[in-house]
Amino acid sequence: MKSRSRFGIVSALVVAMLALLYVLPAFAANSLSTITGTGSRTLTVGVYAGPSTNAATTAGLNHIAAASVATAATRPVATEAMDTKVGSTIYVAAASSAYDQVFVRVVDTDGTTGNATANGNNDTVTVTVKNITTGASINGTTLTLNERASAGYFRGLFQVTTTGGATGQIAAADTNVIRVSYAASGASVDLTVDAVKPAITSTTPANGSLSRLSSAVFGATITDAGSGLRADGSGEDLDNDGTNESGDRDSDGITSGEPMTTGATGQTKDIGVNIGVAAAGDGDFQDATDFSKLASLGWSSVTNGWSFAFTKGDLAEATTNWEIVARDRVGNKATTDADGTAGSVNAFKVTVDKTAPAINKVETGIGYNATTKKEKLDSSSLKVTFTAGGTDAGAADFLSTTTLDTSDFRVETSATNQAELAIDSLNHPNVSSTALPTTARTKNLAGSVIDTRNIVYIKLAGALAGNAKPRLKSVGNYSDAAGNPAAPHSKIATDKIAPTFTVTITGASGVSGRPVNKGAATSKLSVSVVSDEPLNAAPTIRFLDFKWDDQAGQDRLEVDTAGTALTGVATAGATNTWSTSATQAGSGVTTGLVGVHVTGTDKNGNAGKTVGLGAAVADNVSADLSKIALAEFDAALPSPTITMTPTVSANTTESTKPFIKIAFGEAKENQINTTGGGDPANATPVDSLSFAQVNAAAVKVEIDSHNAVTLTKLDLVDADGTITDLLGTQGVVSTDSFVVALPTLAVGTYTVKVNGTDD
Repeated sequence: MKSRSRFGIVSALVVAMLALLYVLPAFAANSLSTITGTGSRTLTVGVYAGPSTNAATTAGLNHIAAASVATAATRPVATEAMDTKVGSTIYVAAASSAYDQVFVRVVDTDGTTGNATANGNNDTVTVTVKNITTGASINGTTLTLNERASAGYFRGLFQVTTTGGATGQIAAADTNVIRVSYAASGASVDLTVDAVKPAITSTTPANGSLSRLSSAVFGATITDAGSGLRADGSGEDLDNDGTNESGDRDSDGITSGEPMTTGATGQTKDIGVNIGVAAAGDGDFQDATDFSKLASLGWSSVTNGWSFAFTKGDLAEATTNWEIVARDRVGNKATTDADGTAGSVNAFKVTVDKTAPAINKVETGIGYNATTKKEKLDSSSLKVTFTAGGTDAGAADFLSTTTLDTSDFRVETSATNQAELAIDSLNHPNVSSTALPTTARTKNLAGSVIDTRNIVYIKLAGALAGNAKPRLKSVGNYSDAAGNPAAPHSKIATDKIAPTFTVTITGASGVSGRPVNKGAATSKLSVSVVSDEPLNAAPTIRFLDFKWDDQAGQDRLEVDTAGTALTGVATAGATNTWSTSATQAGSGVTTGLVGVHVTGTDKNGNAGKTVGLGAAVADNVSADLSKIALAEFDAALPSPTITMTPTVSANTTESTKPFIKIAFGEAKENQINTTGGGDPANATPVDSLSFAQVNAAAVKVEIDSHNAVTLTKLDLVDADGTITDLLGTQGVVSTDSFVVALPTLAVGTYTVKVNGTDD
């Protein structure tokens, strides 16, 4: 019974000891290691910080001749070897920002070998540097060591990189083993590559956290499974000056249970908890923003590292940026990144918000399309933006979506009219401007990404007048994301609804359908414009003509010429009404099909325009005839083409009763070419075009809608001048062509005289 009891106690003690050893970090030693081989020849290898971590003026080993290293004739390295030896393993990094330089020294003073002469600086020796994990050798096959001033003392450097692309470099990846060998002595030294940064996990507070308190608990777990993290115990070289300090530098009685500290404050050497940094962080250690000292009594050992948690008060009512930086024994440095994406580092954010949300501004005419995640023009919508305290200087105040509904707001007609406008719905997109994937982000009317966590879109039951400025009252129990409840308040809306225009074109009297001017150069088209609200000046009116752009990537109807800018004249006795008129020459456009485009600005600076163009009015802008007010400048009726059937030659017949065809070509006089690959297109003329519609059938628009011709004279004149009136005997072939059966003719010469008018 005693034996069994004793065995159980011993086992328990062993298990407890193993558990303790499992979480305690190993202490490191200087990486400089010397192996003595045959003939008392020695091989020494050490790991150093390289040029990226030391100035070129660094004293000591920076003057080692390193002709075999391609990047410099002399290669600046740290004065002392770094503490990267853990147990019997020497670790080396594979990044220029860490400890990737390996110093190699051979002492071979045996004159019989031919490697030593009476004087120094004369000889060289070579060593083998090989990645025994992959089989790769150093770039350059071997490493040449140059003799120093003392005869028989040889030194050189090589660099560990991920590619080994230059002479004096060797390619290696994490956990690879690099062997340095000097054949004459039979000695070799192995180095293990640590190419992985420390892991920083379980960070708190969460990025974007909101709180009504002026304090927050900061915490994280930092581990490194490779070379490891330095502890606060003895046997560690704090400054890498070749001297190991005693343990417990902060005198808190904790050594292996916390990371290396720098002194009495408890600030840590290789872990920075930087609070109050810029949005991009600073990536530094032991600077003014490092509050690792607050964790002095709060560190806990975990496998391969430590975790901590501490409370920091006195946080300002604002957004505080913070980060954690950690460095392992070989200098691999990790910095937390809030968004986790490649590229620049972004600090975490924690925001203290003690201020109630309030409406900063209300804008009419801006709605939200939840399907496309874009703002839209909508005269029945209000865009409501919230800031802390409702001021322009206040930070965006993110709202709690779950606390919002339509009953939280009341919309009144104006500041002086309390008549309520019914609310149909409310939308709080609640999307960050940095949301992932990027397709989830909200865009404003201009197409730019915006943050909608502090924006609400209210849809009214009916459209607002163009110059409406309703009052929005906050009357509900909603709150911001930090939990601050909104107090009752109100805001007068800003008019963001652009004016809309009704355009009426008047041409020649007695013409039905599309307006047209007829004939004389002095005839005009008149344009009347009515705005739905007062303008700050008379609108600008332009006539447009059109072309087809058949260039690659275009294939569309465009404005050919944006005509003369005409200023509307106020119409006496009419409200918000202006008019102008122009001849074809005065309009600045050519004959044929024309459109009218109107622009104007209301009293609140909102610019409005008629629809139908793909951008601001200009030449070469895409055009949709189904949406543009159209008219025609028609200067003349084309001369007819008269042909006879049957014939024996162009104008000769043997028939006594021939037929003649009269074709005016009116339907083709203003056609638009649609092919040919040019701008404008030069082939395939058409007299109509179709334009697609949203949720409706395409609309076909005729280019020349006035292509019908009416004959007013049709005379047959013989050689003696005798006239036979044939008007009324013609048949209609099409709207602009006719056929006539001539009466029985004697042999002779005849003339056909025709007059007509188009419609």
